[in-house]
Amino acid sequence: SFYLWPRFNLSDEDDESLSKRLFCEANLRVVPGRYLARAIDGKNPGVNHLRLSLVPAVEECREAALRLRELLLTT
Repeated sequence: SFYLWPRFNLSDEDDESLSKRLFCEANLRVVPGRYLARAIDGKNPGVNHLRLSLVPAVEECREAALRLRELLLTT
């Protein structure tokens, strides 16, 4: 499997709420980074990251990237 692990710095939204919004508004299923990492010294290195799967066909990944981009540009 191939995954992307991009960091998002949205001032008013964390990885968990962004994941929920992507599902509700863009029909995209991603995993909040905080769910995949453990806190070390009180800090979770996955915070503000998303896990994006690149398992589907290239065209489906491209379409998903366009929907992700569109949602982020309207934020």
